[in-house]
Amino acid sequence: MIQMGKITPDDVSRFINFDRSNPNWYYRPNDNTMFAKQAEGVAYIWNLLSEKKIALLADEVGMGKTLQALSVCALLWRVKPDARMLIIAPREIVAVNWQNEFLTFLQNHYRTA
Repeated sequence: MIQMGKITPDDVSRFINFDRSNPNWYYRPNDNTMFAKQAEGVAYIWNLLSEKKIALLADEVGMGKTLQALSVCALLWRVKPDARMLIIAPREIVAVNWQNEFLTFLQNHYRTA
């Protein structure tokens, strides 16, 4: 069970698979892949939220911000199933993209067990 407080990228990878082409993917230290960097980013964001109650996720286009944000949401729902999230999108097309990404996330990245 995950709880509020510090987590590691290894903890994150028990619940989220960042490499959807490999169902056996788990975080390994010193792995320089994008998947490992995303797990590290999610752990960092989670730890900021736990400590400071606020975090900002910003990066280059195509670096996996949507997947990381959805991962943080999924981890929070593990701790507090009735938690509510507000996603603000600048345009309708971005909101539709987030809905599609959420479905993809649940099908390909979220580990239920």
